[in-house]
Amino acid sequence: MTLLNRIIIALISIGLLAVGFFAFGENGILKSSQTKITKTSHKKVKGLNKNATSALEDSTFTISQKNSELIVRLYKDGIASAFAHDHVVRAGDVSGKVVFKKERPELFEMLIKVPSESLVADSEKDREKYNLSSLQEDERKEINKTMKGSEQLHVEKYPMIRFSSNKLEKKGTDNYTLTGDFTLHGITNKIALPVTITTEKNAVNINGEFRFLQSDYGIEPYSTGWGAVKNKDEVLLLFDLYATKNK
Repeated sequence: MTLLNRIIIALISIGLLAVGFFAFGENGILKSSQTKITKTSHKKVKGLNKNATSALEDSTFTISQKNSELIVRLYKDGIASAFAHDHVVRAGDVSGKVVFKKERPELFEMLIKVPSESLVADSEKDREKYNLSSLQEDERKEINKTMKGSEQLHVEKYPMIRFSSNKLEKKGTDNYTLTGDFTLHGITNKIALPVTITTEKNAVNINGEFRFLQSDYGIEPYSTGWGAVKNKDEVLLLFDLYATKNK
């Protein structure tokens, strides 16, 4: 074999080794395949995120203040309760968002906000609705002043009442258990309560009720006359929330 032929064969061998190195890498793994797998996986993740976002946007509702109701009932107690009154308090301003898709309850989210200052105690209309005796206007003003004062709700210091949730468990056709954080008087407690949720084409209705202790939220129930006239610690909150789909 001539010297020229040997040089040609050596150059061909070096070329083949270089091709093999750049194609397979140091560990013998095809680099071009790795790049394709990464790109494919990335596209799939982006697709899933886009679908989830679309599902949430399609199932987001805004609370209708006009068509929603939030009521708190307080009950009299004490040895002189015959001279006291039960009370009914209405939230004058209810706002918030609801994310609800009936076939996918795991997507559920809810945020409800009520400014403490918007609470109105013992309006004539509400007392009549709940079969309570009528009050004089000066009594009503004093009750509202006391309710919002520093000894009770202290609305100047704690201006917002909130409920937030991202957990909904289906119990029946329209029946669910709703778990979330309820904030009142600057204190937040986790609560679970039964609710009924029904849907229309572009709206969702959530209603239910739950009882809680004022003392669990740092509020001492109203009392006067050394406890002869007072409110019970336990109160009842009733809600009927109507939310419409965002356009």
